[in-house]
Amino acid sequence: MKKEDKKSFVKSLIETDENIHLFLILLSIVGLFGFYFWLSYNPRILGARSISKEELTGMSAKEYIAMMQQTSILVIPKNIPLWPKPEDIPYLLMLTESNQYAGSTISNFDDLNAVRDYESTVGITAVFLLKAITEGKFKPYMTHQYPADKDEIIKKATNVMKTGELIFHTPLAGEPEYYDHELVTLSAEEVIATLKTADILTLCSRDLQGPDSVVVVGWPRREDIRYLLSVIDSKERSGVFFWCHFSVIPFDDDSTVGDKALLLLNAIKLGEFDMRHPPKPENPQELLVWARAEAARMEQEKAQKQNTPLP
Repeated sequence: MKKEDKKSFVKSLIETDENIHLFLILLSIVGLFGFYFWLSYNPRILGARSISKEELTGMSAKEYIAMMQQTSILVIPKNIPLWPKPEDIPYLLMLTESNQYAGSTISNFDDLNAVRDYESTVGITAVFLLKAITEGKFKPYMTHQYPADKDEIIKKATNVMKTGELIFHTPLAGEPEYYDHELVTLSAEEVIATLKTADILTLCSRDLQGPDSVVVVGWPRREDIRYLLSVIDSKERSGVFFWCHFSVIPFDDDSTVGDKALLLLNAIKLGEFDMRHPPKPENPQELLVWARAEAARMEQEKAQKQNTPLP
């Protein structure tokens, strides 16, 4: 073999070897991506996990859906009030027809071992999250089908996005509830103590006839002013009031004890607690001037009674 032919032969071998190595590298990369995709979206490979109420409510809907694409079954508390948030609606509305894989959820009261059919889609998940927003609570779902009222859910969510208001028609399970005749027996301090530990305090009326059924006359009482003034600057977290029958209630994620104190002081001034009033009075400084004057007047009345000789 000529010297030039040998060189050409060796060169071709080297080039062939390099091409084979390059091909194998590319094949490995494609294989790794394919395996990752299969691993990420094969529900038989994905594992189940549980999550606490605090972890879940700390997520946005986008973060939740990303997690569900990596999860087969998510174990959650039975009812999660006020999650997701209304600000998640635009993102969720974009996903309602998505066929990408997503897992399902079950309650921590259910038997995980009995679950067989848990494959769902991002679109179905998005609709269930929209339903949770419009109903005021997130409940476990285990299905590969859309809710029967899918179109109505999307319509309600779209309306909430436009108006910023939510309409509820039923009390929320798992949250404290008072009827009007029970509420009037409680002090403002007792009610605020309940709001500190609850997401929602449900109020109901035995009289469902006409607009006056959302009004509790004579509550809170004048005697509550002193306590309410003592917590007026409190930034401690507070739940929200919910009228179980037909009120329209805007969400107030930043509600504080101080906000509720202002609300109840305004009710005392008006002589009635009306669920149709804004959650925050329009003129808080004027209200505080009135409340402090009333507190001072009560102190004077108390002193006069103590100085009045017995008959």
